[in-house]
Amino acid sequence: MCSNVAILMAVRNGQDYLNRQLQSFNQQSHKHWSLYVSDDGSTDLTPAMIDLFFKENDGLNGFLVAGPCKGFCQNFLSLINNESITADFYAFSDQDDIWLPDKLEKAVKFLETIPADIPALFCSGTTLIDSDDRVIGESLRPKKSLSFQNALLHNIASGNTMVFNNKARELLMRASTAEMVAHDWSLYQLTTACGGVVHYSPASTVLYRQHGSNQIGDGAKILPRFKNFFRTFSGLRTSWNSRNKIVLCRVYKNFTDSSKLTFDNYFSTGDRHLLRRLKYFIKSGVYHQYKLGTLSTLIYVIVRKM
Repeated sequence: MCSNVAILMAVRNGQDYLNRQLQSFNQQSHKHWSLYVSDDGSTDLTPAMIDLFFKENDGLNGFLVAGPCKGFCQNFLSLINNESITADFYAFSDQDDIWLPDKLEKAVKFLETIPADIPALFCSGTTLIDSDDRVIGESLRPKKSLSFQNALLHNIASGNTMVFNNKARELLMRASTAEMVAHDWSLYQLTTACGGVVHYSPASTVLYRQHGSNQIGDGAKILPRFKNFFRTFSGLRTSWNSRNKIVLCRVYKNFTDSSKLTFDNYFSTGDRHLLRRLKYFIKSGVYHQYKLGTLSTLIYVIVRKM
């Protein structure tokens, strides 16, 4: 079986590192892939570099289109919703990373074992690099199982490692009319809520570049995590939960029974009464991969910042 992977690449003013990303596609051991690029109004050489890549790879299926210019999440979702893009599997790509040669091969090997009518998502750890391609660390790896109860609290992998099947794409398409916090976090939530399968490979498949202009970046860094903790008290977590709830409601009828129970209890943790908030929190069964995250969430529930 030669499964085709559609690489969905969102770009904007990425000329500094774009060539390394593109060349890492050519170095994939899995050769059956196509490339679809959405450019969000670049004013540098990014579009010209993409055009040149297509010319140098004669016969490569794909295209470069103008993006919606509404931020990185909407840029990716514009590709998800483009019905002219069809493949067996789909992979998100940033513009400034380096894929390791076996990234697609590992993902396809897993995804081919899952029946087509079940949402499936492959993701992995990352190795962090700086602007000069020097290794500066590793992303945090999950310590607990992957589930909807975990997905409600946080994402477990970077979108640049994610490869998924058509059933998972369909869920993301149906939910994309709602404003998402992040496309990759929503994909993890939707897949697990609807009884899908998520496989996390602890071995890195991407060299994830950390630099001043990349958006979101690595969630393993301590300083951003502390900043997010304190930003929660100005409404950050409440805003995230509100948006995630609307996204998930788009496919609520496809939830498993256990996911519906978790959803209903979790989104009742904003109740006015403390004891009821704690009851709903416990009944929801939600958990963070790391103790600090679970403790932080409990504090948010107590002070009614969910």
